[in-house]
Amino acid sequence: GTLINESISTSAGAGHGQLVRPAELRHAIRDAGRTPAERTTDYRVRKAFSPSRDAVDEPEPLDAVEDAAATFGSYEALTRDERVRFRKATGT
Repeated sequence: GTLINESISTSAGAGHGQLVRPAELRHAIRDAGRTPAERTTDYRVRKAFSPSRDAVDEPEPLDAVEDAAATFGSYEALTRDERVRFRKATGT
């Protein structure tokens, strides 16, 4: 599955987590000898892709993202942002 703004693996030091482009995922799936497919939340196949390693898929908007941190922000920047820091309530 894919996540948007995933923070668990990146906070643990992983190099991926913010963005892996759909084309990269399909490439890895094909390299593993499997057929890529896009599924619904209840796992029905929404769209099946060619199993061929030479397949050229139609680009998706996320494939065009050059700099994921600049486009979406980063978990590291989020953890340093004072606007989203927990503050204990006072006076009550």
